Amino acid sequence: MSAAEAPYNTVYEKLVTRDDDLVGLISYALYKQRKRSWMMDFRSQKKRVPNHDEGSSYLIGETTGSRLNDYRQQAEAILGSYADQIITSATPDIQKSAIAGKIEQSLRWYQQIPGGVVAAFSYSVFLICLVFVLKFVGIDILSVLNAASGR
Repeated sequence: MSAAEAPYNTVYEKLVTRDDDLVGLISYALYKQRKRSWMMDFRSQKKRVPNHDEGSSYLIGETTGSRLNDYRQQAEAILGSYADQIITSATPDIQKSAIAGKIEQSLRWYQQIPGGVVAAFSYSVFLICLVFVLKFVGIDILSVLNAASGR
């Protein structure tokens, strides 16, 4: 059977479900790699190209449901590994950006106002309480300050 008479190979349609099916496209590339390797091994061992029946037998073995599923699983593993590498390499930059953003955000002057108000209020309450405690135990803080200043 000549190339013009050869039946259409539907492996692409079996592996690739949509135009943007990245797993399917990688699966098909894995299939083509394996087919090329088989062809080269066949030529090396038999010193000829495979005939139609030999090619059909190969195709039958490579297009079983489990084999097609294996190609998709291999493709998913490849993509997962690639994604892990990208995430691992990008993690330090992401962390630095997040930390720098937090530092920059915490240094904005208007965000420090509430903390300053709370601190000033707390200090004032502390001083008032201290004056009351000293007055309660019989120490007049104004007399002590006047005596210290020499009046």
